Amino acid sequence: MNTFASVHEVVINMGITSVKEEDFLVIDLHADIPEDISARREKGETHVLETTHLRKFREGGIDAAIFAVWVESEFKPCGALRRGLQIVENVYEELSETNEFVLVTSPFDIVKAKEYGKIAVILGVEGAELIEQDLRLLRIFHRLGLKTLGLVWQQRNIIADGLGERRTRGGLSNFGVDVIKECNRLGIIVDLAHLTEPGFWDVLEATEKPVIVSHTHVQPVARPKESWAGLNDEQIKAIAKNSGIMGICTVTTAKADPPGTVDLVVKEMEYVKRLVGIDCLAFGADYYDFLFPALKIEMPEYDFVLMPGLEDASKTHNLARKMMEKGFSNREIRKILGENFLRLFKEVTS
Repeated sequence: MNTFASVHEVVINMGITSVKEEDFLVIDLHADIPEDISARREKGETHVLETTHLRKFREGGIDAAIFAVWVESEFKPCGALRRGLQIVENVYEELSETNEFVLVTSPFDIVKAKEYGKIAVILGVEGAELIEQDLRLLRIFHRLGLKTLGLVWQQRNIIADGLGERRTRGGLSNFGVDVIKECNRLGIIVDLAHLTEPGFWDVLEATEKPVIVSHTHVQPVARPKESWAGLNDEQIKAIAKNSGIMGICTVTTAKADPPGTVDLVVKEMEYVKRLVGIDCLAFGADYYDFLFPALKIEMPEYDFVLMPGLEDASKTHNLARKMMEKGFSNREIRKILGENFLRLFKEVTS
């Protein structure tokens, strides 16, 4: 059996670098697909994964993804638990209708899924309002397969403040510290995406396990001005010291300066590599092509656009090609696209 330590092959033919996608183990650290599943199933559709997402995953070479359960703002805070459970059930119903995707709960499961030609689904949460102020609810979601917990989205909750509230300079609450400790005990990966900088530092002080920032940008390179701004140098160094990882994402807007492209994503990776090395790097795409019409209506102030070269999951192979063009080694590409997350997954769950 091929293991994740030896699944990469590069073919160079007549000066043109190409990649055998089937030899990569590619893990996307952030996919909003549960939102799409729920929206479509609640309109009467079925087999959403196979009809809407399967082709893109196969063409892009994605072997695994964190499916982030995100509760819509109108259900927060009082209805977040109920809505979160509905979304999880929608995902489970989808998985029961397909032989192409499989729920996984360990790094070994991811490797086995690839061996058998399946796409691995890792259940995550983006915004922990759904556990209310009750660690028992966190344990219940863990029993349902939850492996990553994003503490916040943009808003404030009982755990911490999201980036939309960063004016307040709020950090991690006392209950938030308890959540971190319980995640460490249960083997749930803590995700710092969308967290304010004070909260970021509070989490790193509280955790005993590596953490992730599933989808973000590198501030000195991408210079995001919006409320989902990325990590600065000191934060990147802290993630590396924690043995954590950060997933570079594809989120961009019409006003972005520099413009968001696949080249910019690789430049962000190059910057992190020079600063701290490649062991903390990953890819957290946050593709939103399937949510695009709704985003234009619901969040017009951001003026989101699809990133040229990485418009959707089917284009993911462009990232590996661009990394090779820019001089990343085979070993570095393997680690960034999948092995770094597998290493962290094993550390947190062991």
